[in-house]
Amino acid sequence: MARIAIYQVDGTDYQGVQFPNIALMKISGYHKSIGDDVSWYEGLLFANLYDKIYASKIFKFSEMPQIPDNMVIGGTGIDFHNKLPAEIEAAPMDWEIYPNTPFHYGFSMKGCRFSCSFCCVQQRKENQRITTLLMNY
Repeated sequence: MARIAIYQVDGTDYQGVQFPNIALMKISGYHKSIGDDVSWYEGLLFANLYDKIYASKIFKFSEMPQIPDNMVIGGTGIDFHNKLPAEIEAAPMDWEIYPNTPFHYGFSMKGCRFSCSFCCVQQRKENQRITTLLMNY
């Protein structure tokens, strides 16, 4: 059993409430399904306690923290073209990591039919496609 940590770099509202991060929920769901222990990253001081640390950064403008050697960081705030490995992408989302979230959300489609100048979705050059969101629930 591996010790896995997850870290949400950004994606909080003005009150400090985290918006659920789909990538982190899939990472947690995948690792829990193979028997790994998953918890929230507690900071650089505790980095050596984990076998692997995953971080997700949504926005380019948010500050990047110090990164330990065992951290894998992704998200649109790092690289528009990175993707989760297929086995993690297919994993069900672990909503238990956000116990105080009064709603659930997800994608019913990837891509977008609009071309808004401020948005990064078109830069990913993904065709519109239906996802398996409802098949997981």
